Parts: sequence; C-alpha cells; structure tokens
Amino acid sequence: MSERIVDLNDVGIRVVQPGADRPLALEGVEDESPGYALVTRKRLVTGLAAYRQALLQPLDVQNRFWDQLGTDPAAEGFNQAELAFAHLKHIWAQMDGGVGRVWMVVPAIYEPFQLGVLHGMCRELGLPLQGVVAAPVLVQGDFNRAVHLDLSLHRCIFSLLEQGERIDLVHATSDPNMGWLNLSRQWVKGLANEFVRNTRFDPLYQAESEQHLYARLEPLLRSLLEHDSTAIEVSGHRITLMRTMMSEWVHSLLTRMTAALQLCLGERGWERVDRVYLSDRLGLIPGFPRLVEQQVGGQVETLGASPALGLAGVLDLFEPPDADQVMYHTARMRGTSATPPSSPPVLPVS
Repeated sequence: MSERIVDLNDVGIRVVQPGADRPLALEGVEDESPGYALVTRKRLVTGLAAYRQALLQPLDVQNRFWDQLGTDPAAEGFNQAELAFAHLKHIWAQMDGGVGRVWMVVPAIYEPFQLGVLHGMCRELGLPLQGVVAAPVLVQGDFNRAVHLDLSLHRCIFSLLEQGERIDLVHATSDPNMGWLNLSRQWVKGLANEFVRNTRFDPLYQAESEQHLYARLEPLLRSLLEHDSTAIEVSGHRITLMRTMMSEWVHSLLTRMTAALQLCLGERGWERVDRVYLSDRLGLIPGFPRLVEQQVGGQVETLGASPALGLAGVLDLFEPPDADQVMYHTARMRGTSATPPSSPPVLPVS
C-alpha cells in the first residue's frame, strides 16, 4: 500500500514517499508548496502561484491560515480553515494516484482544536490519514534533554525533549515575531541597500523586483553554506554578497531568538541541554549554529530537508492499535523498530 508523509510547515509544505531521499516534486518543479492563498472575487489560488503574487497583489494574498488554523475569518467569504482546506486539496491533487495511507508531521504548538480541524479536512477530502506526529519527536541521537528549534512563516518554535526509554515532547512554545518572514524582510532590506549603494538601482521600487529578492533568499543562503560570497542579479544589475552580510542583517533577531530560548529553558528549570536540533532553514543562517552553541551550549545539529524524511524511517513505531482511529503522537520509542508508546490521544473531528 503506497504511503505519503506530509510536512505541514507553512514556509513550504513538503511531501515525502518512504524510501525517497528528498521530497516529491510539487507545483511542477518545486519540492514544496508555500502556505499562501490568493483570494479574489473570481478565483481562489493556493501555493506557489499565490506566493508569486504576494507583493503584486498584497491585499488579496493570505498567509496565516496554517498558523491560525481554525474558524476565524481570513478573507472575504473564507475563514482560515477554508483556505487551509483549499491548499491541502491542491497538494492532495498533486500526489501520485493509489495512495493508501497518509501521515502528517505538524508543528509542536498545534492545539487539540486545530488537530481536530485538520482531521476533519482530511476526512472531507477523502485523504486516508493514518496518524499525526509532532515534528520534534523525529530527531535522532542520544541525549537526556534536548531542544528542537524550527521556523514557520510567522514563528520560531521551541520544543523541549526528554529521552529515556522513549523520546518525549515535554513542552513547546513559540515567539510569533521571529518567523521566516521576519528574517526575510531584514535580508531583503539589506540586499536592497547593497544594490542602491553599488549600482544606484533600488529593487524595492517595483513589486516584481522585490518579489524576486524574496524568491532568491533560500538559494542564496544555500550557496553561502559552501562559499564565502555569491552573486545576485536583478533586472540586469549585479552585486556580490558576502556571507557575513546575511548574518549581520538579522543579528538582532537571532540574538532575540537565543534569548527567548534561554528564557524557555529557564522557565522549565533546565540549566543545560545535551543537544540542540536546528531545522534545515535555521541551519542555513550564517553564524546561527555557532551563536546557539555559544549562548545555549550543547551539541548543535542541523537537521535534514524535512522531518517527513525522518518519519519515513520509523513509521513502524507509530502504527495505531485500531485502524479506524487517528492518533496524535508526541512521543516515540528510541531506535528504529520497537513497540509504539502507549495510548497516544485519538484526534477529534472538527
């Protein structure tokens, strides 16, 4: 029976087939679908097509529906859940036929009501949901206490983990002012200033060139993992970008992020952790792993492209006792083959 794993991070939702070494292609050629919706009187478009209009039609584009999944109003005629449903439907339509089981990897901060809404959406779509797993419990490695950091569009999510016979998510919180978009705005501002300083061209003058800067951020960061500098060209104008620039432009946000993490640990009475796991996007930020090591301590590890890839290797740890029940897993046994943790909660349907 064919299986798929869906990583519900609204920076870019990814779909993995067990056995694959990277997410499946979505949106034609991309390996993720951004959590954006373009809502007009004539149409509702989600994913990459909506993201590409974010600065061209800013009043018509929504991007908080996964973050605020629920029944609150989002756009004229739609609530947040309805936009999320449209996006999930768009993704489900792109999966290969014959999918018999689907697993969802979700942010650790999702509330029971939001999980119920997600379950109800899957049932309405006829999507065969097998189980839901909190992203942080998919980490690998030996530790007594660890922390997992992740970025969504609007939040940095801090998750505390303990490991004995199993890995348990013991606490999760977030800061709603430190997401990928917050970082991206600072990077785009810095890039625009460099263009003006070096070429007298202002890419923020037109929405098209500003949108191009946002679209180039992740490729730029990936290039700077391997090189001290890289080039970027917009509308025929070219500048050289140094790795240190990308770090400096977001330094205040990164400092706030580590301070928030230290506060989270202090509130739980944790003086130290053995490991700090960074999501792949946090690991892209020049200097951030080193800053975390200096400020927080512990062994810092950057995770792979998607927690869904991690789940693919341990699916047998999450088999539900009843095929008719969908469970939410915030713990798993250590290793790669064992009896699942007892009695995870059954998801409601909203």
